[in-house]
Amino acid sequence: MELLNEEIVGIATSVWRSVLDLDIKSYPTAAVKPLPHGVAFIGSVQIRGAWEGSVLVSASGDLVRKAAAIMFGRDESAIASEEMCDALAELTNMVGGNLKALLPAPCKLSLPTVVEGIEPRVSITGNEIVRHVDFTSGGEPFAVSLLKRTRA
Repeated sequence: MELLNEEIVGIATSVWRSVLDLDIKSYPTAAVKPLPHGVAFIGSVQIRGAWEGSVLVSASGDLVRKAAAIMFGRDESAIASEEMCDALAELTNMVGGNLKALLPAPCKLSLPTVVEGIEPRVSITGNEIVRHVDFTSGGEPFAVSLLKRTRA
């Protein structure tokens, strides 16, 4: 089954609204600016089973800080890096779990992992991007990518 960008938009919109009470806007890939220079985060979950691949959620540090503040009910200035990682891990897990539900069964979702850094990158060997959607929330960029396993 091929997931469509519209399904990814619907899932991301639902997660952002239900968890963060934030609206998001999707953009054609060429229309959104890349994540700003500075600290950014990438969350990932692996999908294994009848369909194999990964889900990545990448976001600016400012958006992840805001999400963590909302999720933990604290002021943004009091949010630590570890809480930011926890928040993005949970958002990535929710987006990945909802996408997994649309894929051929049976599939299992791994625990989420998060990397942070100045212009971080994640390379998942043997996978290729099959869907990528860029978003903004409150003017801050984020993206959801679906990667499909192409070789062992």
